[in-house]
Amino acid sequence: MALKTIAHALFSWTENGTARMATHGQTVDIDDDVIATYERFGVFEAEEADSPEPDSTEAAAATPPSLDRPEEKQEQADLAAPAVVTAERPRNVAPESVWQDYARERGLDPDGMTKDEIIAAFTEQENKTNG
Repeated sequence: MALKTIAHALFSWTENGTARMATHGQTVDIDDDVIATYERFGVFEAEEADSPEPDSTEAAAATPPSLDRPEEKQEQADLAAPAVVTAERPRNVAPESVWQDYARERGLDPDGMTKDEIIAAFTEQENKTNG
């Protein structure tokens, strides 16, 4: 028997006539024949090689220097800024919160508007554009 960590969302097997089940991330003790049968299907997480912990000098060398210059701070801020995502128009059955987010992305303030009013505003806009 060996300890294995489950990689799949759910793994069920029979061991000595007993049905067993484990979920993703769970480490279980499994018979070698079960391991041999299922390992080729990627059921278990790969075993990590034991790596020594880095000493404090290696950790200090791996730490990036502080950003003292304004241009570097701005460059770092630009890298951290989220990208603008242009989502497709939600389906009409999407929740109101999805439509509100869609409206905000397109510069429309949905506060005080119902879902139907938001949909109507975009339908009217699309009809003018495509008309």
